[in-house]
Amino acid sequence: MNKVGSVLIIEDEVHLAQSIHSALSSAGYQCQSATSIFHPFKEDYDVILLSSKACVDRCELFVRKNARAVIIVMSPFVSEDGVNRPLKAGAKDYILKPFKMEELLRKITYHRSYQKAIERTSVYEKYLDFSAQNCGFDMRVNHRFPLVLQSHAQIGADMFVLNYARLHDFYLEFFSLKNLEDLPKQPKHFKYPERSCITYFTHLEVLSLKERERFLSTLEAHSAIVSFVGQESLDYANLLSLESSQPAISLNLLSIQDYEKSAIQQFSASYTDTELAKRLGISRKSLWEKRRRYNLPRKGRLEA
Repeated sequence: MNKVGSVLIIEDEVHLAQSIHSALSSAGYQCQSATSIFHPFKEDYDVILLSSKACVDRCELFVRKNARAVIIVMSPFVSEDGVNRPLKAGAKDYILKPFKMEELLRKITYHRSYQKAIERTSVYEKYLDFSAQNCGFDMRVNHRFPLVLQSHAQIGADMFVLNYARLHDFYLEFFSLKNLEDLPKQPKHFKYPERSCITYFTHLEVLSLKERERFLSTLEAHSAIVSFVGQESLDYANLLSLESSQPAISLNLLSIQDYEKSAIQQFSASYTDTELAKRLGISRKSLWEKRRRYNLPRKGRLEA
C-alpha cells in the first residue's frame, strides 16, 4: 500500500494556497500551509511547493536542508533568484503562475514516482553488487550468443545474467520454459535490432532432450541466454558452467538423510513441491514429512 504523501505549501497568496490545499487534499495528500520558509516546521515532507516570493536570503539553505523532499518552485516568471538558484540548490522543478491544478498534480506525481524508482534502483544495485562479489567470474568478458548457463540453483544463473546485463548495458526480457504458451511464437520476436537486448530463458531442464534441441535450434543467431539447473551432462557448443562459483551438494561421506536435507534446502527455491519430490524419487506426502522431520519450513519459491 502506498504511503499517503505529505505536502508543505509555502505561499503568501492566501487564495492560491487555499486552492492548492483543497485540490491536493482531494487527491489524497496531507497538506500544511505556511507563508515563509522561516516557519518552525516540525516534520519532514514528501513534497514542498515553494513560492518564488519566499526565495530570498537562505532559500538555498532551506532547499538543501530539505533535499529529501520533492521541491517545486511556483513563480510568475523565470528569474535567477526566484527559480534558477533554488533549482541549482536541489529543487526538482518549477511551475509558472497561473497554472492549472491538473498540471501541478502531474508534476508532483511524476517527480514522486521518479524519486521512488531511483530509491528502488539503488537497492537493486547494492544487491547486485553484493551478489557479484561472490560470483567468481569476470563479467567484463564478452560472451557469444546464444549462451547456455548451467548452475546448481536458479538464483545463481539469475544473478549472473542480471550482473552481466548491467555491466554491458543490455536490456533484458524474461521468459520461463515452464510456461511455453507465454513464449513468442516466432524467433524474430527474440531479437531487438534497434537496441541492445538479451532474451533470458529459464528452466531448460524441464524440457525433454528432443524439446531442448528443438528449442535451442530456434535461437541460432539471436542474443539469448538459457539457464539449466542440474548436474546432468549437456551437449551444447556454447555452454558456460557456473558450478565452480556456486556451493554444490557434497556427495562425499553424506548419509541418505543428510543428502535429502541438503537437496531440500538447496532446491526448494527452484522447484515446486511436485517437481522436487519427483526428482528425489519420493511422493509429495513423503517430502512434506521430511520437511517436518528436518525442520525445514517451506520457503517462497523463486519465480522467473
